[in-house]
Amino acid sequence: MYTENFIVQASDTGSDGRMKLKCLFDYFQNTAARAAQEFEGTTSDLLSQGYTWVLSKYEADFFDELPRIDERFNISTYHDPSHGYNTLRMFHVNCDEKEIVRAKSSWLLVDVKSGRVLRAVNHLSKIHSDDVIDPIFTEIPEPDGFECVNEIEVSWHSLDYNGHVNNAVYIEWIYDQLAKNGGVKPEKICVSFRSGAKLGEIVRLERCEWKGGVLFRVKSGDRERSGVKFMMLRRLRTFGDCNCRSW
Repeated sequence: MYTENFIVQASDTGSDGRMKLKCLFDYFQNTAARAAQEFEGTTSDLLSQGYTWVLSKYEADFFDELPRIDERFNISTYHDPSHGYNTLRMFHVNCDEKEIVRAKSSWLLVDVKSGRVLRAVNHLSKIHSDDVIDPIFTEIPEPDGFECVNEIEVSWHSLDYNGHVNNAVYIEWIYDQLAKNGGVKPEKICVSFRSGAKLGEIVRLERCEWKGGVLFRVKSGDRERSGVKFMMLRRLRTFGDCNCRSW
């Protein structure tokens, strides 16, 4: 297990003084990259071998509010490459010795030149791990009733080193939509990535109310299938003395 300590920076926080959702997912990605250096080297080292990681799924459970500016927290992470083409990674976020978020992600190792998905255990000799992670992720429904709530042109600022929109940027787009309706305090977030939007594409952000939460999907161009599916379940209780509002 790899553990790293952090302090919430001013640039991490929103108007409520707490860490933004996008920044949490940025911390996940950066912590995972540093943890992976033990068996694959840096991101640049991996690219020099002709490989890159592509995120497939995310699932996060929230047990308390995200930390405030200047608060200390740590993230512990470990991986499990024993699920065929999927390499799973867990994250545990702790603040004041209390777990506040637990997240699970699924990654695909891709050959940069051919675009083929590879079995990581066959190409990264040091990736073996004795840690075991449950491979089951919550299914995200896609019912009728989605409505377009925003159209966004993909800019340079949104891209990552793979040349498509970074996973945390989608979180930011959705966060902005939810914040318009009165606050974002989730109980659970599930995200599924099917394809990535690229520079200059016009993406449609669509929303649908669903049972105990809200669903979003992102479509690019004329594609019938959504490139990204997102489910956020509402929190049914309050954190401390802070009353949580629905959206």
